[in-house]
Amino acid sequence: MKKSILRLAVFLFMGITSASACQASSTEKVGGCDIEKSVRNFLRQYLIDAPPQVRQGALFAFSSVKSESGFIQEVIVYVSGKGWCGSGGCNLIILAPQKDGYTVIGESGIVKLPIRLLSEKTNGLPNIGVWVQGGGVLNGYEVALPFDGKRYASNPTIPPAKPVPANSKGRVLIEKDQVGKPVY
Repeated sequence: MKKSILRLAVFLFMGITSASACQASSTEKVGGCDIEKSVRNFLRQYLIDAPPQVRQGALFAFSSVKSESGFIQEVIVYVSGKGWCGSGGCNLIILAPQKDGYTVIGESGIVKLPIRLLSEKTNGLPNIGVWVQGGGVLNGYEVALPFDGKRYASNPTIPPAKPVPANSKGRVLIEKDQVGKPVY
């Protein structure tokens, strides 16, 4: 289990582009496929090295973020289910649509819901608000994951991630009680 999570982290860290059966970069669809289908196709390829019993239990929830011109700029994906979560939370993957699939531009294995799109931007992309609690953090709080120009911060408990003031503006992308859909 730890070995497959480590492989997943290394894969995400490298920012490898994964092709999917659908191409990316439109307003409502990604390469002719609806976003849900393209994300599911991406995840099926992306999670291929996980043990079969863990892979089969994978669930995902997602939300797309559109640019000011109306094109999909990012897809925020929350992977949960048996084997995908620990005491600090589950897996967050931030995808950038490409012509032939997606490129991973952010990931974290210690995120709890809700996930918000914050109004503040860093290096041209909006900060992503995530909830941190568990894994040693008793009193939960929201943090902003900033974009460094290439990737989003991966660990919400250390800088450059920073606590979000209580009145920060933003919109919820994935609700606290949202139930994921099966990847397989």
